[in-house]
Amino acid sequence: MRIRRAAAAPAGSRTSFDLRLIVACPGCQAPMTLEEGATAVACPGCNKQFLSLPRTHPLEVVVAPILDTGDALHRARSFLRAGKHRATWVARGRWRLLPYWRYRTKAFQWVEGLRHGPRDSAASFHDLEVRNFDLLIPATEAASNDLLPRPGIFTAYPLAPEVIAGASPTPVTLPFSVAQVRARSEVEVRTDLGGPRIVHRHLALVGEQMLLVHLPFFSLSYHFHDERHEVLVDGILGEVTTHRVPPGEPEPVATEPPGPSPKSLFLPLLCPACAESLRLSSDDLIHPCLCCGRAWEVTEQGLEEVSHRLAVTGGAGPDARYLPFWVIGVQVAGFFPLEQAARSDHSEKRLAVYVPAFESWQIDKLSHLGVRLTRSLPDYDTEEPGGSARTAGESHDELTLGGATLGRADAERFAWVILGALASANANTFSQFMKQGSMSTENAELHWLPFRPSGLYLHDPVSGAMVRNMPSPGEPPTDPPSTTSDRAPRRAA
Repeated sequence: MRIRRAAAAPAGSRTSFDLRLIVACPGCQAPMTLEEGATAVACPGCNKQFLSLPRTHPLEVVVAPILDTGDALHRARSFLRAGKHRATWVARGRWRLLPYWRYRTKAFQWVEGLRHGPRDSAASFHDLEVRNFDLLIPATEAASNDLLPRPGIFTAYPLAPEVIAGASPTPVTLPFSVAQVRARSEVEVRTDLGGPRIVHRHLALVGEQMLLVHLPFFSLSYHFHDERHEVLVDGILGEVTTHRVPPGEPEPVATEPPGPSPKSLFLPLLCPACAESLRLSSDDLIHPCLCCGRAWEVTEQGLEEVSHRLAVTGGAGPDARYLPFWVIGVQVAGFFPLEQAARSDHSEKRLAVYVPAFESWQIDKLSHLGVRLTRSLPDYDTEEPGGSARTAGESHDELTLGGATLGRADAERFAWVILGALASANANTFSQFMKQGSMSTENAELHWLPFRPSGLYLHDPVSGAMVRNMPSPGEPPTDPPSTTSDRAPRRAA
């Protein structure tokens, strides 16, 4: 699930800067621009399409400075003159790269608590809070939270020897596994509303992304008698950010700033079964093949086949828009969210949870949509892609299939959020959900369900649920993202 950059920093985030990665086409070596979070890219030189694979160990990138060596040296020395810092010796300076772990996620949190009223009366409540997190964690002691870039979109290159030639990279002392634990712990702290009013809370992280980012700084040292001082010029901000007494290091040498890298690794965006080109959509994680009818999920190992079905109905009309949903079979214990089965004596129940797999500007509304479909259990006839049971005259390549931007692993985490919304209809059930509820996944299948266009919305003809219409691939957005904070708790459906 791609996390889109808004005009203002998302609530709970430390930074709001995006990276535009410059990579080389594996075929013709022409430069390609890969937007952060994108899964596919097209080469402007040879027009070939490529797939960018996710990685367990994050990709290392270097952010390009906006200054050259001469500009950085001039600004450092101007700072010394303006501050009347006396020096007996001034170095020419060098470029240093400070590493930071970049962590992004969407945090969905169910909370249960007590709201106190007049005369010390208390009423229970339950809320769903949705927040974006965009954190930078120093990966070495030489870096700090004081050296962070301003919001914006910056050019970066994959880390390679030719990229950092002439610069001094600072070794990473905070391992990836430790950084991930620290980032998740910080999210836990930032989502903790605190106070005696909160009784229980459950946090689900969806769309986690990590990246090792090397930020450029120009370091100039000078001596005053036996004292050594250091001036750091931020290569992104273009201004002096630090004036300090550094730890003991070898004398700096004049170097050049990092440059572009021509290398990157991609896979052709081709169907593994029939070798036909898949539809290019930079945000999609699921790619249906319009030739053989199979669907493929982007994983670290490449494209893996996904079991998927098309719903058959004439209720949505000839202009139906097909939206993807993960139908996840789960087994729940300690509670059961649907009232009609809550009276059963069985301690464990099975339930098919409908998890929206597409993107929406109103991310919290997707949980409401999943609740409506899970509760109504739409009785669609389904078929394999390429079947003959669809409406007469409707061929597979004429279907409007919405992009699937949610992978199976994140869908299983999001299923827990939907179970909480289902349980919130009953105070006792929700309390059991928060105290002792557990869920295990049995199976998952991607279903494309038809929605009827209705103005700015799409309408499900079975459950009656509505969702804001997102543009088809290649179309401009019809509903721009809100710049308001999404930190305020959302009332359960």
